[in-house]
Amino acid sequence: MRKYALRAGIILGLLMGCSSKEGKSPPTVDASLDGLADDTLINDTVPADTNGGTEPTDLIVNEIMYAPKAVSDQHGEWIELVNRGKNAVNLQGWTLRDNSFDKHVISKSLVIQPEQYLVLGNNGDINKNGGYTAAYVYQDFQLKNSSGDSVQLVDPDGKVIDSVSYKVASPWPTKTWGSSIERISTEMSSTAPSSWTLAQAVYGIGDKGTPGMPNGAVVPTFEIDETIEDWQEQTLKASIKFSPDEHMEEHVLAQILAAEEQLRLAFFNIRTDEVLDALLVLMDAGVDVEVLLDKKQQDLEYNTMGAEMAAAGIQVTLVEKTQAEQSTMHHKFAVIDGKRIMLGSANYSWTAFHLSDEDLLTIENPDLATRLLNEFDEIKKGETNEESPPYLADEPIQIWVGPDDYPHYKLLDEIGAAQSHVLVAMFQFNLPALVNELIDAQKRGCSVVVLLDSKQAGLEEEKQAELKKTSAHADLADAGIPVFLVEKTESEFQEMHSKFVVIDHEHLVMGSYNWTALASFFNNETMVIIHDKHLAARAEGKFASILSTVSEANPKQLGLTTQPQSVTFEVDNVILDADTTIRIQSVGSGPFTPPISLNGTSLTMEFSPATAFEYRYQVMSPSGLITETGPSHFFTVPFSEGPFILHDVFRL
Repeated sequence: MRKYALRAGIILGLLMGCSSKEGKSPPTVDASLDGLADDTLINDTVPADTNGGTEPTDLIVNEIMYAPKAVSDQHGEWIELVNRGKNAVNLQGWTLRDNSFDKHVISKSLVIQPEQYLVLGNNGDINKNGGYTAAYVYQDFQLKNSSGDSVQLVDPDGKVIDSVSYKVASPWPTKTWGSSIERISTEMSSTAPSSWTLAQAVYGIGDKGTPGMPNGAVVPTFEIDETIEDWQEQTLKASIKFSPDEHMEEHVLAQILAAEEQLRLAFFNIRTDEVLDALLVLMDAGVDVEVLLDKKQQDLEYNTMGAEMAAAGIQVTLVEKTQAEQSTMHHKFAVIDGKRIMLGSANYSWTAFHLSDEDLLTIENPDLATRLLNEFDEIKKGETNEESPPYLADEPIQIWVGPDDYPHYKLLDEIGAAQSHVLVAMFQFNLPALVNELIDAQKRGCSVVVLLDSKQAGLEEEKQAELKKTSAHADLADAGIPVFLVEKTESEFQEMHSKFVVIDHEHLVMGSYNWTALASFFNNETMVIIHDKHLAARAEGKFASILSTVSEANPKQLGLTTQPQSVTFEVDNVILDADTTIRIQSVGSGPFTPPISLNGTSLTMEFSPATAFEYRYQVMSPSGLITETGPSHFFTVPFSEGPFILHDVFRL
């Protein structure tokens, strides 16, 4: 374990994009105020502003966020006031103004108690303003970030009680997107640049400041157990992500860029410049990079990534499958440094990352990585592939490759052992053996539910009609199995592209493998079988998320649970000191808005099935809080009996 006494400013998280900012017209700034000494106090007899005022004030402007980064200016600007006096003050009728035309009169009762920190903001929605709580929302007042501005607090008699005329460059703290400026001490001058500094503590969704709290670096002390890694399932060193809601692209790029020695990619198709850029970064760092792509896809004129990679010096092999007219190299896996792998349904494309339903498993397991590296080398060399060696009994994660390992036989065995539930989300489905296995499961008393992509189901129905056969979903429906066609409408290229089945709430099968004859007998495919209830619950949550979009689906009539389920959030790697707590906070809208404190390092609540969470943790000490700024945590409550326990780590 390692002991931390952390300044929030050193926390590194996932970089957030910064939208372009538009500066406003330069303000009128009193240049005579720039040269005050560093130790000038507000008690000193100095001009408060051009209207005069020489006495110390009880109310002061203590912090200003004029250049937010996490959200736009129109949502994220705020001003913090402090009452240093002994009496409460009602700010109704007081005015916020600057040296030019901005002016807002506080229109309702707003009491600030002695020693209270009170935030005035331009947006009161914590889900849109970057994560601060506004005691009052103002209009007609903007904070310029081009060269500087003025914030004046004027009482109902017209007296300027406090005034700050800041600049965005030396001798004032240099403008930094996403950091407020704050007083070093509430006793220091409003007007002296040396009284102010850039905030270091992180609030909300990643900007820096201490809205509603004392200024300065947040220095909570706590212990982090470094032996606990950031996995959803610690024992298996495995995690699952789903698009479009779980920031899959950021995860993929982070994993790829973590390669130190070797990276192997085997993909049906890659269509994103960000992946190409990441590969070039790795090559410049001396990492051994090789890529397999399906030749039929690269022969299409709109697929240019293979040629671009080759032109950039990346070793690319185009794989031509000739066993059947439409057979392909359909793998979608990455092997990183011979020990970490990513595989699933997702090609590396913008649509897959941001629009379609996709599944991605990340595992750290050298033995499984070796199996995929062997598959990579066999395909590259064009050798006759051999069946993979068997696994030891009860191996919790097994990877099989097609067509050599006959993945459909392994899948038939898994479904054949089902006792209660078989929940299928499948892009393409036409294999009669699997249709019959699902019908048999239903006859045994299992609750079987199937989700199919509507576009692919329609094409399959047309194709089978030409052959004077019935489609798979028609055969299932005729047998009484509920089949729902999932229609994705945001883009003509958007799809329900998931390829998984959850069995008995404890077993999960996923990968690139569609349930088709082509995938079973001719394509290069990857299929992974997972025997773990925690990871199965993740996939069943995704199933619940998709099913909840189908208006005609009634979960209760499908034999699924609709009662609230127990969910426990546990932070496994933090040991708290006295007076330090952990809170959980929703990202955007969600049940943890405002944040909820954990009982020590655990929180148990009940939620309805299909409730989706995106959340981060905060460590709160008497001096302030540190919020995770890296990737969010995600979970969707399944339509199944819990309880569900989520093991998370606090991400610095």
